[in-house]
Amino acid sequence: MKNKYLGFHSLSFLLLGGMLILQGTAQAGPLKTLSGRVNHTDLNKETLVVDFTHPATGMVQAMQFRVTQETGLNGFHALADMRPQDIVTVDYEEQKEGLLKAVYVAKFRIAGPPTGLENFKGL
Repeated sequence: MKNKYLGFHSLSFLLLGGMLILQGTAQAGPLKTLSGRVNHTDLNKETLVVDFTHPATGMVQAMQFRVTQETGLNGFHALADMRPQDIVTVDYEEQKEGLLKAVYVAKFRIAGPPTGLENFKGL
């Protein structure tokens, strides 16, 4: 009898925990990704503007992202390191206020060897 009682509480705890996790992730919305060229950055407002070229229509749309301390960066140490015309990939979330929050920003290398292998001559 005691085992059934413990099993019921364990199952209830798991269901409640799962609902709380889902509730927390549902508020953020789905993660989206796009690639484009850096138009400009604003250090005071902590924003990044990326020019995104739509692949089907060719139309260029400037998209503004909020960059926070929680935003992951690859190829940059900080927002100040981003330069106009850098090609980046941005993973972002749409927020309730219509703002776009950058979750991860990575610099895209066009050509050349991987970082650290510039002088590698082979085996």
